[in-house]
Amino acid sequence: SHTLGVLRYGLTALGLWTVLGIGGCIEIEVPRPGIDGGSPPTMGPVDTDGDGLCDDSEWFYSSDPLEPDTDGDGFTDYLEVALGFSPISGDSPSRDLLVEMPSVPGAEVVASVRVVVEGQGEDYTGFVVDEPSPLAAQGRKASEYVSMAVATVAVPVDNVGKIVPEVQQFQGVVGATELQAEVTFAQGDEPTDECLVVLPFRYAMKRNDGTVVDADSKILLLVPEGFSRSEAPACAGPTVCF
Repeated sequence: SHTLGVLRYGLTALGLWTVLGIGGCIEIEVPRPGIDGGSPPTMGPVDTDGDGLCDDSEWFYSSDPLEPDTDGDGFTDYLEVALGFSPISGDSPSRDLLVEMPSVPGAEVVASVRVVVEGQGEDYTGFVVDEPSPLAAQGRKASEYVSMAVATVAVPVDNVGKIVPEVQQFQGVVGATELQAEVTFAQGDEPTDECLVVLPFRYAMKRNDGTVVDADSKILLLVPEGFSRSEAPACAGPTVCF
């Protein structure tokens, strides 16, 4: 028997909803999506604030789906997540990771980098390694802006037999040693950008046997003329949020 006012629903193998109630059964034909003429669900990802990070992802990262830059540090929530940083901490990314260069012809900026190695008399050579950019950058890479890179100093200095600045090389390294270098980035005479270009890179150290032992990660920022980093509009992110 059935309690008055209570309905029971069951899905039949033929795609029929069976409504069980007082007075017998009523079968209501329900088209199955994509098979019997019904349309499949079309609800797609939602990005209310338009920062490139879907609302459900914002919930996962505890960021604000109504605010493109939850922590107010000048980086959109999408950009911080894509780069592996926290969108809810104003100290992330750390400012010592940022290398800012005005997006104007002839501009230059010098990045100081350092890598700690454990040497046993080997030589170590530094070089720039490009990382993928999470923002549209027309296929550009940080290495394309390198105008000069030199090895500068080792700490402790006595742990290195010789420094060859122009080839970014430290020779005869013994023990735990911090190897420091400077990388100069420069804008050419080409047209500059009207949005913030983000070009992550690493400065890596390679031992003379070909092994890359460690690297110092940085982010080259091309800041459009007339803007500070925190005020500059970001170049286009993904066409579909994630």
